[in-house]
Amino acid sequence: MKKTVKNILAFVLVFTFIFSLTGCLVNEKKEEAIEKHAAVATSFNEVATLINNNSDKIDSEVISTYQEMSNLLNQYTQILESDEDLSDEKYDEMINWFKSVEDWVKETKTEIEAMVNAG
Repeated sequence: MKKTVKNILAFVLVFTFIFSLTGCLVNEKKEEAIEKHAAVATSFNEVATLINNNSDKIDSEVISTYQEMSNLLNQYTQILESDEDLSDEKYDEMINWFKSVEDWVKETKTEIEAMVNAG
């Protein structure tokens, strides 16, 4: 019985040690960027649907800006899905850009709805 308890305790300690080391290897900035990316991608896709469904009523400048942002978002998606590890500074740049996209999405949704209702 004592031997079994010691074996279980040893296993738990080894598992805890391995788990804590794995946690150290995760870049917190990358995780934050991934979380922001997921939120932005969802709201950005809502704008994409509005644009696709109403492209004939939407200003070409809005569509052009959307396409540029879409290209950059796709590049960031590829970076975040890869094993590539960036500096915290680069992740911060990415996170800040995601915040600007959130603002753009809010403004653009309102603008598109006005264009659609006017058209």
